[in-house]
Amino acid sequence: MKSSWRARVAMCGLLVWASSAAASEPVQFYGLDLPQEIAGSRRGKVHDFEKTQRGLGYGAEYVRPDWTTNIYIYDRQKTSLPDDVQSDAIRGELEEAKGDVRRSAKYSRVELKREFLVRDPRGKARVSCAMFDVTTKDPARNDTFVCLSSWRHKFVKFRLSTQPRADSESAARAYLETWIRLLWPS
Repeated sequence: MKSSWRARVAMCGLLVWASSAAASEPVQFYGLDLPQEIAGSRRGKVHDFEKTQRGLGYGAEYVRPDWTTNIYIYDRQKTSLPDDVQSDAIRGELEEAKGDVRRSAKYSRVELKREFLVRDPRGKARVSCAMFDVTTKDPARNDTFVCLSSWRHKFVKFRLSTQPRADSESAARAYLETWIRLLWPS
């Protein structure tokens, strides 16, 4: 009986170790190394959407206290995308993403608060964002951001959520500026 208990404890320890090791392994999609940690967020689950449908790409979750961020890199089977967040392709994809937020079954209320651009240190607009005030069916309120860009002919979408707070937009901008420095180093 004791050896069976020890074996189970050892197996649980092995599973915990394997799980944490998998979360810390290097992850790369389309030449982008997704960091284990960025701007205080730790990388969590990673998803390969490409397995089930070509063009949907890959996603990763990043978590920090009071914030959850998902980043998606995909191409929708397009061979080329402009490096301009104000292009028709990127604006169209942002409209699609905004529609996804509005249609989400987990929200009882969705209000678009504003749209804004996030620029790189040289002043080039790199990310186009929409900020929403949403109420979940719990009901809990969240500030949710959906942001779009293109990088190496791929769409890059960010979905950030936090509890409502006065500085959520500036915090989201600062977080996205960290990603901008990673994606487009000076």
